[in-house]
Amino acid sequence: ACFLWAGALLLAEAGLARARAWRAGGRGLRSRSVRSTRSSSSSAVPSPPARPPPAAYWRAGASNALGPALGYLALAYISYPAQVLAKSAKVLPVMAMGTLLGGASYGPAEYGCAAAIGGGVALFALASTPGGKKGHGTSLASPNAPLGYALCLANLVLDGYTNGAQDAINRAWPGGATALWTMAWMNAWCGVY
Repeated sequence: ACFLWAGALLLAEAGLARARAWRAGGRGLRSRSVRSTRSSSSSAVPSPPARPPPAAYWRAGASNALGPALGYLALAYISYPAQVLAKSAKVLPVMAMGTLLGGASYGPAEYGCAAAIGGGVALFALASTPGGKKGHGTSLASPNAPLGYALCLANLVLDGYTNGAQDAINRAWPGGATALWTMAWMNAWCGVY
């Protein structure tokens, strides 16, 4: 399914590129061949930006394939509400990976908000609310919370890495890493993994 989706996205990207070239040229293939025989023309269509090679996406594809798998595995050890709550702190690894991979910088307000979110999630996750039938409380810290939260943390770090790696690719090939191109090769690599 990933390969079919990647192929469909690449076909859509090729169709959009042809449509842009046709609009820029104004007339179509016949006028393009006539225009290309001229040695110098002020109305020449600029060449499109270079595309990143498909191999540029292998690391981001690996983290994109492995991260959700760890998130699903975490559900064996913590409840779904606990996982959703932990994932609400996604801003922390995204900021960390953005700083490490992309050289992003954040102000004191962003760090303060991230710390407040992380602290609130930690307090909420460690709280236990007993209730219900015996052994079936609504605790967010059962049955094996340390392993479940470690898997959630690994999931969040890999999600942050995926975002940072895609941003680095977009900076290395400005304009060439379109949304369809990126989705196609991310899906292709996820399909391989």
